[in-house]
Amino acid sequence: MPAKMRAEAERKAEIARLLLTVGKGLKWSERLALVKKRFGSKGVSQPSLDRLLKADEGVDPLNFVLALVAGYRLDGAPSAQVSEAAWSFFMTTIRDAGEQFPLKQAYRDVRDVAKAKGWNWPSWPTVFRRWKGLPLAQQLHARMGHAEAVKRLAQPAMRDKTTILPLEWVSLDGRTKDFWAHNGDGKPRRYTFLALVDCASGFVLDWILAESENARATVRLIKRTCQTYEPPRVCWRPST
Repeated sequence: MPAKMRAEAERKAEIARLLLTVGKGLKWSERLALVKKRFGSKGVSQPSLDRLLKADEGVDPLNFVLALVAGYRLDGAPSAQVSEAAWSFFMTTIRDAGEQFPLKQAYRDVRDVAKAKGWNWPSWPTVFRRWKGLPLAQQLHARMGHAEAVKRLAQPAMRDKTTILPLEWVSLDGRTKDFWAHNGDGKPRRYTFLALVDCASGFVLDWILAESENARATVRLIKRTCQTYEPPRVCWRPST
C-alpha cells in the first residue's frame, strides 16, 4: 500500500477513534472544533465525518485503518465503475466452479460475457484487489460453501493449526510482568508486555512494553507490525 494512502487512512482512523471516544456527549459543533484543533480542517465537516463513522460501523477499532483505505470497503462491495451484474456473475462463477477454479479464469469468463452484455468490467488487477478486499468470511463462503467457511472461521484455539495460513490470524497477547520499574520519573510501576503472535506458527511478530494495555500502545504495536510484514486478516484478542 502506498505510504500516502496509508497515512491518510491512519489519519481518518484516529479521527474516528476520537469521535467514538467523545461519543454523543458533545454537540456536533463542539466535535467539529475538537477534530479541527487536533487534525486540521482538511476533509473535516459534519457530512464527511458522518461518512467516516458509517464506513466504520461494525468494525473493530483496531481495524479502522483497513476500513478507511481510499477506494476500498471492508464489506467488499464493488465500486461504481464495476457493473453490479458483472460482479454478481463473477461471484456466482466462483461459487459454482468449486474451490480449485482459478480466479483469473473466472475473471476471463465474466470479461467475455461483459462484452456481449455491455457490462462495465475493469482490468484483472482492479478486480483482484476487490476480491482481496472482501472479508475472509465472504471469500471462504464463495469458494467453499457455508459449512466449510464456518469450520475455517472457528477461533484459532479450536482449529487444527495446519488449516491456518501465515498472517491469517494474529493473536494480541497482553501480560502484566512480575517486576517493578520506572521510566525515569522515579515512580515504580508494573509494565505490561504486549505481543502480536502469528497463530499459524506461534512466532512472535513484534512486542512492546507499555504502562498498561491501552489503545495507544496497542495501535503503535499493530502499525509497527503491519509495516514490517503486512496487515493480517484478523487480529484476535483471546478471552482472559
